[in-house]
Amino acid sequence: MPSTATARPTGTSTSGSGTTAAAPTTTPPTAAPSSGSSTAAAAGSCRADILGLATRSGGATKIAAYGTAQQTNYKSGFGLVADQPLVEVKTSGPTVVKRPDSSTYATDDVALVFEVSVTLKDTGSSIKPRVGFTDFALRDPQGNACSRDSTSGAVPSNDLLVSANLSAGQASTGGKLVYVVRGGGDYTKWTLLYSSNAIPGADADLGWRG
Repeated sequence: MPSTATARPTGTSTSGSGTTAAAPTTTPPTAAPSSGSSTAAAAGSCRADILGLATRSGGATKIAAYGTAQQTNYKSGFGLVADQPLVEVKTSGPTVVKRPDSSTYATDDVALVFEVSVTLKDTGSSIKPRVGFTDFALRDPQGNACSRDSTSGAVPSNDLLVSANLSAGQASTGGKLVYVVRGGGDYTKWTLLYSSNAIPGADADLGWRG
């Protein structure tokens, strides 16, 4: 006579006493979102300054509200030259400009624009301060440096800040700075920094926020 076998319920095991106990179940882990995608980054933020080359805020950086004129001594020759003429720097608050049609910008990015001016106060100095966009850096509230944009056409090229040597004949220069940022931030909490120090990553002399 053929033997018959009783099917064992799925997910159970038989103990030595003959009782059947449920086998433990395991829930597969949920994958964490990738931090490398632009959507995973917080709204209103900038990329991390991996190389540490951008001007940063330091203990001696003087911070004022946007629109405030501040003065500092120009640090020529990496700050080693004794003659350091006084300059005055002023910046507007941030203005958001619609993302231009450029590969520089991701779909959730916007252009953040500042208008700045730098004026030589010691026109009798033998040093002619050189001013350019590399003297400035923008950092988000987490301290990340923002990428500069000078080629996408977010603003007319004639409006951009260009390098100039200040002297008695041309004591002032100015123009606009454009940075690539993610949309949705409170940009009044971001800090625009100025430093004439040519050492990469040097602490800023001046800063503006709010």
